[in-house]
Amino acid sequence: MVEQLTHGTICFIDDVLGGVTLATHGGGIMQTYDFIVQEQLKRGSLVELLPEFRGGSRPFSLLYSNNRHKPARVKVLIDFLVAHLTQQKTPH
Repeated sequence: MVEQLTHGTICFIDDVLGGVTLATHGGGIMQTYDFIVQEQLKRGSLVELLPEFRGGSRPFSLLYSNNRHKPARVKVLIDFLVAHLTQQKTPH
């Protein structure tokens, strides 16, 4: 296997939608999560390539400080996400 680095002037940092916009306008191929491009796939402005090489789902992680004095809004958000994501689990 030969690795080849690509060179270019476009750089996206913490902006997955920039890559989606670029791909939608013919800028190349990208890999991302389904939920990010589901509308573009439905409209046909993007096409899925190599579906047999899809990645697996990643678990959702919630990182927060283990502070004894968490603000109420943080606790409410954590409780909501845990309850909501637990309901979303489906067997594989």
